[in-house]
Amino acid sequence: MSREPSAQVSGTPEHDPETREVSGIASHVVLDRAAGTATKVYRRRFPIWILYWIAFQAPFPYATNMAALKAAQYRRRIAGLITKVFFGRDVIAPVIAVNREGDQFQFVTALVEGGPPGDKGRARRFLHDVTRAFIETGLPTWQVSPHNPRVLGNVMETADGNYWIIDLVHATVEIHRDPEASPDTLHGWRYRSVVTLRPPATIAPLAAPDNPIPVAELLP
Repeated sequence: MSREPSAQVSGTPEHDPETREVSGIASHVVLDRAAGTATKVYRRRFPIWILYWIAFQAPFPYATNMAALKAAQYRRRIAGLITKVFFGRDVIAPVIAVNREGDQFQFVTALVEGGPPGDKGRARRFLHDVTRAFIETGLPTWQVSPHNPRVLGNVMETADGNYWIIDLVHATVEIHRDPEASPDTLHGWRYRSVVTLRPPATIAPLAAPDNPIPVAELLP
């Protein structure tokens, strides 16, 4: 599954006409028509890495943490069941597997054959309905919200005119700052400041306040 706005289609390799590749700032995706899969491998890119260290004091999770990818898999499964209740069908491209090969983690979803929405107004109305369903059931909405300027990159229209949501990565960044002792908490300390940011917000490291980084460029 992919939503990278900077992704570039590298072309169809001559030796395998059923496969094409897409690369973005945080991941590399292989689209395999013969297998019916879209396999995303997250990259260890410095901008992504530094943002997560600033925000969470931890590595970028999708490149190194199987549990984070499993959580994304379960979140997508829940979202699919919710859309089935509200719309009569599951509109979320399902996760087939979460694999590890060497030091790389693979997030494998079903490949949705189609293209960008032909009628953007109709697609946004569909996403408005999905957003309402997610709000009612407590799921995050940024990846499906019509107010997200890049939201149509998360939608695929199939030949029968149906829409599928192909990406549900939780596109937010939390900035944790000002740690302090807190005897009542589990580990004995907490952050006094926790701020959640979404695109089109920016974030600036404390050491370089005059060099803001767009949140959208640093999300997977």
